[in-house]
Amino acid sequence: MQTTRFSWTRTLALLAALAVLSGTAARAASSLDEGLEKLKAGKFELALQDLDAALELEPKNAAAYQARGKAKSKLGDKAGALQDYDRAIEFDVNNAELYSERCVVKLALNDLDGAFRDSNELVLRRPDAFLGYAWRAKCLLRKSASHPNAAAAKAYGLASVRDYNTAIQIAPKVVGLYMDRGFAKREAGELRSAVTDFAEAIKLDPQNKEAYLERGMLQVRLQNAAGSLADFDQVLKLDPNSSLAYRWRGRAKMNCGNHQEALLDLEQALQLNPKDQWALFLRGDVKVTLGDYVDALQDYTDLLKAAPNSNLAYEARARVQQRLGNYQAAIEDYESAAKLGSARSGCYLILLLTTCSEEAVRDLAKAQQAAEKYLSKAAPADAAHAKACIRALEGDYFGAVELAESVLPKGGYTDDGNFSSGIPARVRIESWKKKKLWRLPELAIKA
Repeated sequence: MQTTRFSWTRTLALLAALAVLSGTAARAASSLDEGLEKLKAGKFELALQDLDAALELEPKNAAAYQARGKAKSKLGDKAGALQDYDRAIEFDVNNAELYSERCVVKLALNDLDGAFRDSNELVLRRPDAFLGYAWRAKCLLRKSASHPNAAAAKAYGLASVRDYNTAIQIAPKVVGLYMDRGFAKREAGELRSAVTDFAEAIKLDPQNKEAYLERGMLQVRLQNAAGSLADFDQVLKLDPNSSLAYRWRGRAKMNCGNHQEALLDLEQALQLNPKDQWALFLRGDVKVTLGDYVDALQDYTDLLKAAPNSNLAYEARARVQQRLGNYQAAIEDYESAAKLGSARSGCYLILLLTTCSEEAVRDLAKAQQAAEKYLSKAAPADAAHAKACIRALEGDYFGAVELAESVLPKGGYTDDGNFSSGIPARVRIESWKKKKLWRLPELAIKA
């Protein structure tokens, strides 16, 4: 009789415990459902409260961790989201979706290696799904864009393209895949093939202004003026307030020689986005071409206020100062550009110090010092031209002609002289040939 009574007591206790557990599970499920509804409605902070409650009741609920990770990610708490996805995977290690979502968070945190591992896990678990290949391709593309070694960057870019190829074979109608593969091909230097991908994106989505813009920018680089202008026109039909389209259309018109129209587009770009530094730089360049040196000088000066470490802006302003006869100011700007890493500006500085029509500006010692500082990093043709000018100022016209003629057919930024003294290099060489003070090659002073 006692044994029977004891059995009934144990049974009742077990039933009570099961009831409690069942009630706990029900409340956890209810909190999870409410959290998911709020998450779907975009009420992320309210969703967090329900999901916290669900996890308090069921600390090993992978679905609740996953949902809370989504909510935290939407609220900008990427580190917190990552912790939740880690916990979700701990309790549901074979859920491919978790690796996909954690990969996105790691990409946002710039953890490219971690994101790459997650994308690999996704590919292993779902080789028939395009997302794993797409995320892995995106990781490789980011590695390509940030790698300091050009060969390695190109290799990452090509690997990215291969993964996008697989993703597109699986899902040929996903517009974003063509866009991303276009970016990958651009990083790998396959510009024409990238144009084809953006064109495919446009076929699938004729209202895709980003695809028109990207294709147009590549057309500029490929010197397809008509194609680039048509693309930028289409962007502006779809989005009349696209400052980027105005800036790039202005650049395309500059390449076509339509400088007045280019100026109007660049003005519009700056009106829409006054902080567009490239539009300001290009406007300065257009004004130089139109002969408006004073206004161009102001554009470059304004640009340097916003970007005080721009060697391009210093160099551009130096050229304008030189044309205006402000030689000392030009020298200072060339020096600033050279110190910021522009070896080409060092060459321009030497040309100014050695060939300026104002005798007071010519300074052999300063030119020689500049040669020691900057020429080792200059393009070979530029360096040789600068050295030739130093030799001519030293009186070694034979050596100057020999050096200049050895590189003139090979090109180089300073060969035409237009950005230095305004005298074409061939004219300068002919003037050296007419000099009477020739030195024998073995006596030439090396610059």
